[in-house]
Amino acid sequence: MLRWADLPKKSPKKLREQIEQGLTCTVEGCNDVLTQKTGPGSDKFCKKHQKRLREVGGMGRGDRLHTMERGEYCEICGYTPVNDPEIIDAAGGDPIELNRHARSQLDVNHIDGDHSNNDPDNLQTVCLKHHRMITIKNQHYTKRT
Repeated sequence: MLRWADLPKKSPKKLREQIEQGLTCTVEGCNDVLTQKTGPGSDKFCKKHQKRLREVGGMGRGDRLHTMERGEYCEICGYTPVNDPEIIDAAGGDPIELNRHARSQLDVNHIDGDHSNNDPDNLQTVCLKHHRMITIKNQHYTKRT
C-alpha cells in the first residue's frame, strides 16, 4: 500500500497549471485546490480527500465519493473495526488487509435516504448492523431509483 507521505510532489509547472485552470477537488462541498502530490486521485482530489483514498491507507473509494466521508468507527455504537481482535486476526498482520477488512465493516449512511445527496452533513459512518436497522426503520430502500 502506498503511503500518502511517500508520494512525490508535482512539479512547480504542474502546480501552476492547476492553479491557473482553477482546478478544485471533485468531492461535493469541497472547493479546495488539488493536491500537491502525485499518485492516486491527484487529478481529482485535494490533499484531505487524496489521503482518504483506500490506495493510500484511507477508507474511501474515488469512484464512490460518499465513501470519502467514511470514518473509522460507527457513529452510533462506537465500534472500531481496526481494534477488533477478529478483524486483526483475519488481516494476518498485513496493513492492506486490515484496511480492507475494516472498510468492509463500516458503511456510509445517507441520513435522508437519498443516495444522490452526498453532502457531508447527510453522511454518517455506521456499522453494518446499524446501517441495516436505519434502512429498514426509515424505509430507505423505497427511495432507491
